[in-house]
Amino acid sequence: MLSQQEKLAFCKVCKNRSFSSDVGIICGLTKRPPTFNETCVDYQEDVKQITRDFERKHSHKITQPSGKVTPVSAGTRFANYFIDGIIHTVLYYVVLFNGISSGLLEGPGAFLLRIILVVGYYVLLESTTGKTIGKMVTDTMVVLEDGSKPTTDKIVARSFSRLIPFNAFSFLFLNGVGWHDTISGTRVVSKNNVLYEDDNDVLDRF
Repeated sequence: MLSQQEKLAFCKVCKNRSFSSDVGIICGLTKRPPTFNETCVDYQEDVKQITRDFERKHSHKITQPSGKVTPVSAGTRFANYFIDGIIHTVLYYVVLFNGISSGLLEGPGAFLLRIILVVGYYVLLESTTGKTIGKMVTDTMVVLEDGSKPTTDKIVARSFSRLIPFNAFSFLFLNGVGWHDTISGTRVVSKNNVLYEDDNDVLDRF
């Protein structure tokens, strides 16, 4: 008799699978966790899901034979900067307004808040998904120079490097590579070339 984990392994690559926020993967037909013993008569192999699982397991780098990645253009980087700038600026003023109204933010507190929100915005999103909201819009993401997934310390270094004066415009003169990219050993590339990106698929966590 199969264990529950072994049953779920079959369900994960079945076209009839579904997902419940309470229990995880369930059968899309019965709306329940798997109850079959050895085989499931309703099993339909999902070849695409099997392929995605294989690629995710065996490839964590950009598919470029030279081991070098090709950064996106300066225009795309500017679009990322513009979109992300709007988002964390709006967030800053929302928090600032509430802080001033409650008497919690005065003097240098507002400047410190700006730094915390900007750095926090990039660290949180890029360390968990490899993408900021701007990068989601432009279909780009952050990788290391060799195409592998960046570690958290690289993302932290990258995010704090953004505080360097005029860093925001450095990518305009370095073929789409900014100072914060060079300092942290990271690059921004097209998401279409990245194979490990789907690690955040909620179904694949079970």
